[in-house]
Parts: sequence; C-alpha cells; structure tokens
Amino acid sequence: MTDIIRRYWREIILGLGMWCAYILLQSKSIIGGDGGDFAAASWTVGVPHAPGYALYTIMGAVVSHILPIYTVAWRVGLISSFFGALSLVLFYRLVYIFSGKKSTSFALSILLGFTYPFFLYSEVVEVFSLAVFFVLALFYASILIYDKPTSQKLIFFVFILGLSLTHHHIILFLFPAIAFIFYKIRKSLRKMVNIRFLGLSLLAFLAGLSPLIYFPIASGRYPLVDWEHPVNLANFTNLMFRTAYGTFKAGAFIVDDPIARLYSTLSSFRLLWIDISFLGVAGFLTGFAILYFKKRKYFWPAMIGFLSYLFFLFYASFPLVNDFSLGTYERFTLFLYLFVFMFIGVALGWLYDMMQKRIYKINRINQLFVNVFWAFILSILIFLMLSKNVSLIYALRDDFTAENVGRDILRSADPHSLIILVYDTSLFNTYYVYAADPVYKNEDKIPIHFSKLFLPYYQETLKHNYPSLYVPDNSVSSDDLVIKFIEENAKSRNVYLNFYIPSRADELVPMGMVYQFVSDDNKKVNIDDVIRFNNNFWEKTEGYNRNDLKFHNLYLTEVLNIYSTALQNYAFYLLNHGKAETAYKEIEKAKTMAPDDNDLIFLEGYALELMGECKKAEEVFIKLTDLVPNNTKVWNQLATLARDCFHDKDKGSRYEKEFQKLKDKSLNLHSL
Repeated sequence: MTDIIRRYWREIILGLGMWCAYILLQSKSIIGGDGGDFAAASWTVGVPHAPGYALYTIMGAVVSHILPIYTVAWRVGLISSFFGALSLVLFYRLVYIFSGKKSTSFALSILLGFTYPFFLYSEVVEVFSLAVFFVLALFYASILIYDKPTSQKLIFFVFILGLSLTHHHIILFLFPAIAFIFYKIRKSLRKMVNIRFLGLSLLAFLAGLSPLIYFPIASGRYPLVDWEHPVNLANFTNLMFRTAYGTFKAGAFIVDDPIARLYSTLSSFRLLWIDISFLGVAGFLTGFAILYFKKRKYFWPAMIGFLSYLFFLFYASFPLVNDFSLGTYERFTLFLYLFVFMFIGVALGWLYDMMQKRIYKINRINQLFVNVFWAFILSILIFLMLSKNVSLIYALRDDFTAENVGRDILRSADPHSLIILVYDTSLFNTYYVYAADPVYKNEDKIPIHFSKLFLPYYQETLKHNYPSLYVPDNSVSSDDLVIKFIEENAKSRNVYLNFYIPSRADELVPMGMVYQFVSDDNKKVNIDDVIRFNNNFWEKTEGYNRNDLKFHNLYLTEVLNIYSTALQNYAFYLLNHGKAETAYKEIEKAKTMAPDDNDLIFLEGYALELMGECKKAEEVFIKLTDLVPNNTKVWNQLATLARDCFHDKDKGSRYEKEFQKLKDKSLNLHSL
C-alpha cells in the first residue's frame, strides 16, 4: 500500500483534490436540458432517453437511494463529480506519456478541470463526465497497448470497450485512432491470438456489456420514465441505436446542409477560444508540430482522434438556432478540449525543456529557480482559469431555476388532472419534480409526454399505470388521437397542456404556465376569474429576468424563454378578450425575460394598436421589419394599422405593396 502511494501520489492528490473541489460546488438541482430526465430515471429506476445510459442509470439509482443527504439531483450529480476527477487522472497519465513531464502534466490536468465545460459537467446531473472518462480510458488503454502489447492489457481494453458501449455512442469516434494503433502492432497481435485469448476476450466483452440487462428488468416494472420500453428485441434495438433520433445525429430533424454542418463544426472552436484564447491556440499549434517531429509514434493516434471527432461534429450537425440548441452543442465541445489540451501539454513540456537547456546552465541553484518560476507560471494559469469560472459554477450550486419550471407547471394545475407537455426542458424538469416530490403524486397530477402518445409502448404504459385513463389505440388516426385523448379524459379530470391547438382555441384558457382545456359548453369562463388566477400565480412565482441570473448559462437562459412564452400566451388571450392594457403590462414583464423574442415585439405593437397608441405601435412594427425584413405578417399589420388607426390610405397602400411583394416568397435560411 505504501509503495502504491509513493508511486502514484500525484494521481491520488489530483483525483481526491479535484473531487473535493467539485463536491464543494456541486449543484443541488438540475440546469435543464436532459438533466431532469436522468435524475427522474435514476430515482424511479427507469429508462432515460436513447441510448438509455444503462451503467449511468444503475449508478444513479444506487447512489440516489442509498445516500440520505441533500437532494436527489445532488446525489445523482456525484457521478459527474467523481468521474470528472477520475478523468483528470487519466488525462494526466496521457499527457505525461506524450510530454514526459510530470509536473507540467499535473498542472495542465488541473487547468483542464477548471475550464468552463469540464467544470460545469463535473458539477451537474449529466452523462458527459462519464462519457469523457470512457473516451480517455479507451485512448489511454490503447496507448499502453501501443507501447507494450500484452494479452492482459488487450483483455482489459475489451472489457472497458464493452462497458463504454453501455453508456454513450460518442466513444465510437475513437475507433479510427484505435484501429490505427492495432494496425501498427498487428504482428504482435497475431502472436497473442489463440482459443484461450479469444475466449477470455469474449467473456471480458460480455462482462462489460452486462449492465444492459438493466433495461428489460427496469422497463418491465413500467416506471414513470421508460423510453422505448425495451422488454423485447425490437424495442431494445430502437433504444440502443437511437432510432427515434437518428443514429449518431443530433436529432431526426437534421437535414443534409453542408454549410450549416460546417458552421456548427467551426462554432466549437469559437467556444474553445473563449477559454484558451490566443495563448492556448499557439500552444496547441506548437504542440501539434512538436509531437509530429519528436514523437511521431503518438502524433498519428492523437491526430486521427482529433480529426475523427471533428468529422463527428460535422456529421451530427447540431442546429445552432437558440440558447437550448447551443447548450446542447456546448456539451460536445468537451471532447475537443481533451485533444487540444493534450497538444498544449506537449508544448508546455517542450517550453520547460527550453527553459532548462537554453536559458540556464543546469546546476542545482539554477534548476531550482527554473522549477520555482515554472510552478509560479502554471499556478497563475490555474488561478486565472479558476477565478474566471468559479463564480459561474458557484452560482449554480443553490440555483433552482430549472427545477422551479417543473414546480410551477405542476402548480398551475388543479388536483386530479392531466398535464400534457412538449419540449424537453418543460417535460424533463416536470418529471423530475413529480418523481422527487411526493406532494404532486398525492394531488393526483399526472404529467403526460405528448410526443409519446402516438407510440404503442407508451399507450401500454399509461394503461398499466393509470387504468382509469382513456388511452386511444391505433384505431384512432394520428390527427385525431391527441384531441380524442384530451376530450375523453376531460370528462373525468382537469386537462392542461403547454402547447396551443389553433382548432380548439376557444377551449384553451391560459392558467399560469399551461392552458386549461375547458370543454363544457355550459361552463362559461369568466375573464375576471382568469385574470385573478394569473395575477395570484405570477405574484407567487419568482420573477425571473436575465439580470437575476448570475450568468447566462445557456440552459437557464432557455428557462426564461419558457416563462416568457407562458406570459406571452396569457397576453394573447387578454388581447383577444378586449383587455389590451392588462395584456400590455404582461408583455412588458415577458420582455424582461426574453427581450429578443420577435413574437413578443409583435404582440407589443398589437397591444399598443388596440390601445389607440398608433404612433408607438408603428414604431414597434417598423423596428420589427428591421429585425426580420421578410416577415409578411408584420407588413400586413402595418397596412392594417395605417388604414384603421391612422386612417391614412396612402400609407396603408405603401405598406400593402410591401406585403404583396413578400407574400409569395418563402423565407431563406439566413432569415430563419
């Protein structure tokens, strides 16, 4: 034991030290995105979205139920902090192999640990910390095999490979680099291959895959969170290969647009630049050249891994259209950081050698001076990175903004109700609160996943868990299914939804964060009661605006848009019921949350028009034409404003011409 500590004291200090730092700042809640889905699946022992993340969910289920401290999200977040710290240990070992400098590799690992994306995803409920660990474990194991192939190393590599396949597909981008290594050592591999080796390798691989047994066992219980219901081979395959999303793509909606793909790929470097700036880029390029000329053996695996990951980003084609999509993309820059920092580590090792060999003559005093000076420089870099990001991460520790979205959605509904939800943030966060807080189950409030209503396995799950619900089967057409589901269940329950159905607009009443479906023709909705409920609701809702957030975390900024949209829906309802002045006040509240929302700007102009503020309304609409020149709706509204509010036929005619000019033209990609 003493020998192990003496030999690996740097790794022990690095791992434990960073884990302690991460635990101190670990978030007690979720930040949006997929976090609510993972936390809810862990707590309910369910199956999160594809590919299911079997190993992660098993660990999440165990740690969330065994530990009695803090919140469910904090407990599940321990997986992120633990594997974040462990990943840095592996990263240290890799950089040491490439650079040959222990102290530099140690300091660089800490520096990586405090970069924003690595820091963030070591503090919150997410699967990416464990994914980074597997990428580094596979790459490190393959490098060890490259240096000295042995059957034991190969069998262990196969085990890690199987285990990593139970988590995230991202590890597949490493396969070209691993294939290159195995090709280079093919002669040594041939000597090892025999029946015993193949048998042990197969057993190791199957042992690694064993967490996949969790899927049918957990799903067979019909848990609250159960994607694809993988109790049979077809559903299991759909889950593992992300059939609903499009395997290896950001989503099934992705179109083959090379320009958009190139833009999203290049955007990763822009995010990287924020953390490493010019010095980091210079270090990356320097390390790139040094590794090529001095350690070409390692250059090609690292370079192939780097390029294949860029290809993955290009192929996945993340659409960067709003805060949520950018936040989704931000997580995947983590793997780019790994390779960039490896090259930076090589550059720093070379620079340290230069300081020793070119600047000073080597003797004890001068070498000590060089070491102290070098340690000082590295400490400054770590301090700058930490000070840059620690306040941002600290702000998340006790931030319940994302969780409160789910709480407020559930609070919007009366007891004994269904709440039909779309959009990941609203849905996942509500599921987490519903799962972790028994209050809402006691009130008999049931969140329903809208997009799954069309899927037979989800229909079966609803029938099993809620026998009293009316659940349409495949005999009902997809166009009528949702309406039928709402109408039939509204006979015995309150039904709410967070999306708009134009054909049933008269039956949708905005109540807090959702619409209430009011189907009884004899039940008159009193506008004063609606205003009274919403006033009371928003008074008790924490007033979120962009200035309240300590920083604009992309997912939390998206949360503000959800609140803004709810207020926007309420304002639109008020405008349609002759309450323009009340609506205008709500629009102004919403603008503090989402000042760049073009729909809000349009509603502001429309409210001013109904209030008789013609000039102000025109100014708002003209501002909107500058923002979105090809929006026909705005030019049409300007024409209406000129005729009905200004009573100016000439002005109305000019606006009408602009409207007609754009009427038959579709918006181009840039405008969208």
